[in-house]
Amino acid sequence: MNKENILFVIEGESREMDIVKNICNVFFKNTQIKIIPIPAGENIYMLWKKLKEDEFETDLLELLKENKAIDSSEIDNMQRDDFSEVYLFFDYDGHQDNLSNKDEDEKILALMLETFNNETENGLLYISYPMVEAIRDIIIGECRSIHGCTIEHNEIGNYKYLSSQSETIKNQSKFDIEDWREIINIFALKVSCLYGFDKVMEYEKYKTLVSPKDVYMREKKWLDIGKVFIISAFPQFLLDYHKFSFWHNMIKRVYVLKDRCEKNSEYLQRLGKT
Repeated sequence: MNKENILFVIEGESREMDIVKNICNVFFKNTQIKIIPIPAGENIYMLWKKLKEDEFETDLLELLKENKAIDSSEIDNMQRDDFSEVYLFFDYDGHQDNLSNKDEDEKILALMLETFNNETENGLLYISYPMVEAIRDIIIGECRSIHGCTIEHNEIGNYKYLSSQSETIKNQSKFDIEDWREIINIFALKVSCLYGFDKVMEYEKYKTLVSPKDVYMREKKWLDIGKVFIISAFPQFLLDYHKFSFWHNMIKRVYVLKDRCEKNSEYLQRLGKT
């Protein structure tokens, strides 16, 4: 049986690549699925702008091949039809100097989520808030991040350092299934909290409500007041990709610990049921 090819377009060549390779080893090693990760060589904003300049007539795969700054040798002889699915993983923070202001940033991000909204067509875009380091910004046994559930927008530049203070999860290239079970369970708790629930939503409700675009719309409530709700895209992909049995195996803790969240009315109001 031929392997099914899936393309991962990632922003960086080190951190993201380590995570993707680890995902392949832990979750796809004994399957007929081959994940091929390719760094975009630039942030998602610039990649999308190049596609827009050509009115989206240029194939994403061809655009990656044309980028001399990246190693595209693994896909040089492949076409879009060789891939059953395409996923893009990028950070919310991007590189803010590529855009005129935060409002422009958010406008373009919303448009990109509309463009990359289907893994079997243009591709499906997943965003980490504020960046890929959110995957390690956890406290074992809880649902909050190290310094709370949110970060000030003007602190994004320091986030890599802040998230590095976690000693509860090993290097991302060495995650095992138990590490991932913790990461995925915490994601389920956090995304349920983001949606205003006091416990992890049921699987069917998750599949109905949660999408990369809708997560962004929930994040927008925080971005409007200069904050970012910390959440990782990689556990979201894994829950979206797999079925109920996977969810049932990963999600063991179900209650959101809101009593340990920031105690201010604005925070609790924005976590209110919507």
